[in-house]
Amino acid sequence: MLSRELYRTDPDRIRKMLADRHTEAPLDRLLEVDSEWRGLVVRLDELKARRNAGSKEIGGLYRDGKRDEAEAKKAEMGAIGDQIKGMEERSRELEEELQGLELTIPNLFSDDVPIGRDESDQRVERTWGNAPTFAFEAQSHWDMGPALGIVDFERAAKIAGARFVVLRGTGAALERALINFMLDLHTRTHGYTEVMT
Repeated sequence: MLSRELYRTDPDRIRKMLADRHTEAPLDRLLEVDSEWRGLVVRLDELKARRNAGSKEIGGLYRDGKRDEAEAKKAEMGAIGDQIKGMEERSRELEEELQGLELTIPNLFSDDVPIGRDESDQRVERTWGNAPTFAFEAQSHWDMGPALGIVDFERAAKIAGARFVVLRGTGAALERALINFMLDLHTRTHGYTEVMT
């Protein structure tokens, strides 16, 4: 998630990133909600300061025997308290909306990332080794996994939405084996300590 300071100080950078990604996000609404929320927080602080000062003043008026003035001031502070309560509720609503909007804005990418229409405009940064050749037509994981019964994209989409996967049987065992391999490698060879929290 991007910092609020970045939205506030450089919204054009975010707009350019969204355009470069060919992505739409409610940036203008986010800026509008953030501005309203910040203004409300300032007004709340001012009202709370007035209420605190008024409360001290009420005590002084009672001590000086000015009961009528103290009661009037007390009523005024009660009205301010009601106003604060309503504004705090609105502030919570705005903060909640703001947090939701922030989650819709993708992260910035590095300045050296090439901008293109789609994945066909991507460039190869480096290669390692030689690409294998097969005596048969290689299949993609999204074709082979379901055919073998080790990957279930449809169930994953029902559970968690797009871009998730349910691993079954050998697929789940392979995932667990890879996790164990990496834990063993890093704890036994690279000096890391495994921690379960």
